[in-house]
Amino acid sequence: MHENSIFHFNSDDALKAAFEVLMYVDVDDIASDQDMETITHRMDSAMEVLVWNAVANYGFAPRVVYGAIFKPSLTDEEHEEAIADLSYEGLQKLVDDFTEHSTLSMHTTSHRIISVSPFERPGMCTVDGWTIGFKSNRIARKVAVAMKKEEDRRLRFMYMTFRHVDETAIK
Repeated sequence: MHENSIFHFNSDDALKAAFEVLMYVDVDDIASDQDMETITHRMDSAMEVLVWNAVANYGFAPRVVYGAIFKPSLTDEEHEEAIADLSYEGLQKLVDDFTEHSTLSMHTTSHRIISVSPFERPGMCTVDGWTIGFKSNRIARKVAVAMKKEEDRRLRFMYMTFRHVDETAIK
């Protein structure tokens, strides 16, 4: 991203504002004091903002970037569902399967929130390695919050289960 540019926006407001620019720039109704170059520049700038925000929020997959721009509610809903479907066990299994077998299960929603990328192994090894991570910082934060809520639910369940057992009650 550019150091001193409008691309530092990372909020829904910036996304909505850029989308509005695209919706309301009517090329057929160009004011006399505006030339086609100005209109084109505005449209290009709006598209850049939309693309950068989509990438920052959802990752680099072209299909997802397109969805984030033209179907933002649906794309957000799909990612929210994928995060809501996650569990500690599911996330651990996903990482273990990838680490041990270099596979991601297509039966999960992991493809919406997980990305893999190659890296060159140092030394004499001729086979590239693979890393696994979340598609964006936004998704990583949402997963962390979801896992924290799951941890809180587990602790609450354990407390409710054991609080009536005399040996575990604090006296």
